Amino acid sequence: MRVMPPEEKHMHKSNTQLLEGETVRATEKIQQPKSRKHSYIAALLGTVLHSYDHSLYGFMAPLLVPLFLPDVEVATAFVLAYGLYPLKALFGPLGAFYVGRLGDRYGRKRALQFAMLGMALVTLTMGLLPTYAAVGLAAPILLALLRCLMSFFGAAEYNGGAVYCLEHSDYKHQGLMSGVYCAASVSGILLASVICTAVAYLPAAYWRVPFLLSCTTAWVSFYLRRHAEESPDYAASEFQHEPFWALTKRYKSEILSGLGVSAFFSALYMLPAVFFIAYIPMVTGLSTATAMSINTVTLLLYLMLLPVGGFLADRWGVRRSMGLATAATLIFAVPLFKLLQINTLTAVFLVKGLFSVLGAWFIGPFHTFLHRLFRPQERYTLASLCYSIGAKGGSAMPAAGILLWQYTQCVWAPAWLLVFWAILALFGIFGPKRA
Repeated sequence: MRVMPPEEKHMHKSNTQLLEGETVRATEKIQQPKSRKHSYIAALLGTVLHSYDHSLYGFMAPLLVPLFLPDVEVATAFVLAYGLYPLKALFGPLGAFYVGRLGDRYGRKRALQFAMLGMALVTLTMGLLPTYAAVGLAAPILLALLRCLMSFFGAAEYNGGAVYCLEHSDYKHQGLMSGVYCAASVSGILLASVICTAVAYLPAAYWRVPFLLSCTTAWVSFYLRRHAEESPDYAASEFQHEPFWALTKRYKSEILSGLGVSAFFSALYMLPAVFFIAYIPMVTGLSTATAMSINTVTLLLYLMLLPVGGFLADRWGVRRSMGLATAATLIFAVPLFKLLQINTLTAVFLVKGLFSVLGAWFIGPFHTFLHRLFRPQERYTLASLCYSIGAKGGSAMPAAGILLWQYTQCVWAPAWLLVFWAILALFGIFGPKRA
């Protein structure tokens, strides 16, 4: 039988007892297995749809640009299309704050229903949008607005679903559940890739199909959540009407920790999933098609390893496991990038495969770490904001990495960005008192 480390005993206490001298909570509500299974299905299906919708715009951009910006030069059109990300960076935290406060005040179930309903309506509207040929400049403006609204609802959906899942889980299995939740998110990305690839071979009019399909499945998820149980942690706690600035003051160290760890989470994910698709053809003799094929294989490996990363955290302790994964990334980041100089298919597979292992090791228990930083009364809001804001820093990895390589012409130069985020993550992992 494993002895619980002192750090985990403190985290366990913070999940079952109000902090700062407050009284012990009422006995936790124990759910029947069937009810808990229904809650898991509702949350996991929600994150599959969130990741599907989140990836859909990027995958569909080559098909959407000719329909919504036909009179603009192709390169400029893509810059405009991807230029929506700054707006997305604004709307995401707004959604995380607004829906997060709903989740802390009125319950996880209601907040997640609201987020899923919003996503369903946005994707339905996207699928019904008129193109430039029908309404002119209004078409790309409407598309941009809907993309921002998708970011608003999606930011609260992803972390809210993780909070809901983990609050239904036993403490000793929360790492594994976090890994399963992350794997469900990756499966949504793969689903979007498969469907968008299939649509690319069909006539242009079929561009609406992925959006309408997402809307249909979103209604199914909304129905499941409507009949799911409220989380035990929320049911046993009371919302405290504190101003947001008071919360940021109380949880200053925890918020800084969550921001740093979220940034490294995003950088580790973006590295194999996005960055290498563009980078490998630049520094090796491999084609873009080959790089994308390798990406699909290693993404499947990453998906399968995420629950393993969560399981290891349950066995070793969340902070210890994530700290080891971060230290391993610090040690191997530069040598792995140097392997790309060998310029062979085997070397590229090895580099992407090992980065997938490091990513799954760290990211698997990520939501458990974030979950344990905050009390149930403020957890939905603060966890969602930490991820929504912090991940924006790590998501700059692809663009910053390519610019760094262009400036230095050094194949391992982008690795130093990963080293930078890893150092911040180590301070975040071992810094806060409650995590």
